[in-house]
Amino acid sequence: MNHHKYIEKLETKNDITLHYQCEPGDGGMGSYSKGDIKKFKNQVKEYGFDERETYELWQSAAICLYERMKMFLKIAPKVVDYTSYTFNIPILIENTKKERKITSNYFHKLYCNSKQIGAMETMTDYLEKGLVLTASFSTKEKGMEYLQAAFEIFTLIMPAVWW
Repeated sequence: MNHHKYIEKLETKNDITLHYQCEPGDGGMGSYSKGDIKKFKNQVKEYGFDERETYELWQSAAICLYERMKMFLKIAPKVVDYTSYTFNIPILIENTKKERKITSNYFHKLYCNSKQIGAMETMTDYLEKGLVLTASFSTKEKGMEYLQAAFEIFTLIMPAVWW
């Protein structure tokens, strides 16, 4: 298995296991036969990943973006000034129980201007919260709202995320 430094830290800190970790014979979702293991290895040779990364594609995309943004935020600001661009990003405000009954949402969005560095940090924070919350069935919906907001921010800042 590949090493996932940032995800492993996230899991340790929050006592969760994300789907990518399902290994053959681990007793959980990853209890695979020898035939499955062979199929997965062949898929990795052919595609660079196996079908398990498509089971919950939203999670694979969130993990990929989260890991890369953690590294990006560590390295890129030393090279490029990310304070010159401003983006109108969603900030999640938690709904009251009454608002939740009406809207069925955990949050409402307040849009505010943010420097690019702040937008990237907010997006990464939302990715982290979303991945943690979606790891539990009881908080999955709330986590999905964080992930949706994170990807909304990414669509706004995407052209400016480079170094």
